[in-house]
Amino acid sequence: MINTTDAALFLIEDRLAAIFATPNVWGTPEAVELQVLLLVEIRHVLTGERNASEAMQRRFTRYIGTVAPGNTSLASRLGLKDRADAQGRFVETLRSFAEAEANRDAQSVLETSREHP
Repeated sequence: MINTTDAALFLIEDRLAAIFATPNVWGTPEAVELQVLLLVEIRHVLTGERNASEAMQRRFTRYIGTVAPGNTSLASRLGLKDRADAQGRFVETLRSFAEAEANRDAQSVLETSREHP
């Protein structure tokens, strides 16, 4: 029998890859952004991060502030209006953030396994 957490983590990675490959299929740029953030947040919860929502949102806000100034969504900051615009810099910014957060998750799992051998 497959471990439920592992199955969920696999689904998250698979879904993120699909979204990054064809963002237009997944909705408006704002919808894509929210889906990516939700998947990243769920991944944090599955890997044991406490206060995943608040901490992740703060990191995302800081991160997109380095890409495009403002206080709205990434899609709005980049001036995206429709699905056809959800390519290039938008997708690469979301992918980069998701990968950085995955690295955080991997580090967290390693630290937890050291604490509880």
